[in-house]
Amino acid sequence: MTPLSLTVGATVIWVQLRVRPAEEARFRAAAATLAERSLAEEVGCLQYDVVSLDEASCRYSIYEVYADEAALAAHRAAPHYAEWEAMAPSFFEEGGASIRIGVRMVPPSV
Repeated sequence: MTPLSLTVGATVIWVQLRVRPAEEARFRAAAATLAERSLAEEVGCLQYDVVSLDEASCRYSIYEVYADEAALAAHRAAPHYAEWEAMAPSFFEEGGASIRIGVRMVPPSV
């Protein structure tokens, strides 16, 4: 059985972040809350990982998987996402956020 997070055709978001050192604790708490609420309250949110890439330089990645574009739209319309959007700009270094959106592809052998 293929886990839901490996669903072919799912919408994937990959975010690379450079967090301001003075904002790191607030970022970590807010990102954890966003991930927890997205997974708990959104049926179409299949995976939400917040990853510390290098704590010394405050580099993080967020990897999100949604069942489809409609699930991503529902995520962006959720109250917890609006709360995140209001806070997020203060967390990042200038030019410190890179967002890529793609479609999940799984090799036939998986």
